Amino acid sequence: MRAHISRCVVELIQQAAGAAAPREACGLLFGEGGAIDAASIAANVAENPLIHFEIDPAALFAAIRAGRAGGAVLSGYWHSHPSGDVTPSATD
Repeated sequence: MRAHISRCVVELIQQAAGAAAPREACGLLFGEGGAIDAASIAANVAENPLIHFEIDPAALFAAIRAGRAGGAVLSGYWHSHPSGDVTPSATD
């Protein structure tokens, strides 16, 4: 599956990842039909945010509720790899 990701989304993710380092940054992706046109930053509530991420459930549920009410459609999640390894891990 291919997706088009808006440049502003990529920039938001890069800025959030840089600001959170050395912890993992994470957030939500929004869009439809293979186009990701918006993203948000969510709190990483993982027990050890230096090596894991867990999106704040409150942010996730709020996005789901907003989408059901006609807002932006939740398409997925994003997170950083502060170690620099860009290949997906077994957890990914």
